[in-house]
Amino acid sequence: MAMALDGIRVLDWTQFQAGPVAGMLLGDLGADVIKIEERTGGDLGRGVVAAAGKGFGAAARNPYFEIGNRNKRSITLDLRKTKGRDIMYRLAEKSDVFLHNFRQKAVEEMGLHYEVLSRLNPRLVYAQVSGWGPNGPDRDDPGFDPA
Repeated sequence: MAMALDGIRVLDWTQFQAGPVAGMLLGDLGADVIKIEERTGGDLGRGVVAAAGKGFGAAARNPYFEIGNRNKRSITLDLRKTKGRDIMYRLAEKSDVFLHNFRQKAVEEMGLHYEVLSRLNPRLVYAQVSGWGPNGPDRDDPGFDPA
């Protein structure tokens, strides 16, 4: 059976909960979601269960991470290096949606802000999960919310 978002590719550069759950929902609707994780440790949500000193089962599974990242393929990239950013740019050229939940300053430092990606792919939907929005005095403050 065809799903609502069949044929849609989403780049999901998110961590913890609000961003990954947004990508998860798009995947649930049939989108091809590619989770991008930093080569230097990945999604910080991977450590939530370990930080509590608990694991689930023999493999110490992490349901917090696994549930929010179901229906996704994944790749690790070192976005601090040119090669990693170039791979991300090539993926963005062939994608429909770019989803992130990083602070605006971090996104700009990585060269992944709207102005750059929209030049590579003018039809790209750029989605940002933010506690404070991309503008204003609090834009670079971290926010944490499972909304």
